[in-house]
Amino acid sequence: MKDLTVQASDRKQRFLNMLKVINKNTQLKIGLVLLSIIVLAALFAPLIAPYNPYSLNNDLVQTPNISHILGTDGLGRDVFSGILYGARTSLLIGVVAALISAIIGTIIGGIAGYFRGRVDAVLNEFINVFLMIPTFFLILMTVALFGSNIFNVIIVIGVTMWTGNARLMRAQALSLRERTFITSLEATGF
Repeated sequence: MKDLTVQASDRKQRFLNMLKVINKNTQLKIGLVLLSIIVLAALFAPLIAPYNPYSLNNDLVQTPNISHILGTDGLGRDVFSGILYGARTSLLIGVVAALISAIIGTIIGGIAGYFRGRVDAVLNEFINVFLMIPTFFLILMTVALFGSNIFNVIIVIGVTMWTGNARLMRAQALSLRERTFITSLEATGF
């Protein structure tokens, strides 16, 4: 019971330290507020959007007015509603592609840093090959071959952007292997 109380107070102290850091940095506060607004607007897009962003209208290329806050496009669609729904799509693509990238990069970088030697050399060259692939053209080729599907774009971005994560994880694994507690564990036979 005493241990749970210590853990709760430790978590509370870390949270308070995090709030102090956020409170000291004005740019961080502004960035967090703007990010929160974007995420909330994307989540509640169906409630906020005044019009269906996919429905065509006769009000072609209207300037901003009371009924259309940001005007309409060449097909009569409301631009504000399109931005809100587009934010949902952008956040989905970004978060899922980042997760795929993080998983692939962590696994490959961890293996390279853990095993060192030939495995590290081979995986390091594999990372260098992926660094040379132009992502934009790979996305264009995938869309041309398999169609314009969000799933295809997410997979291509996730599979091509993992190299930075892999290098970071490799460096962390190499650093961790050289620490004294690892050396002492190896000396004792673990």
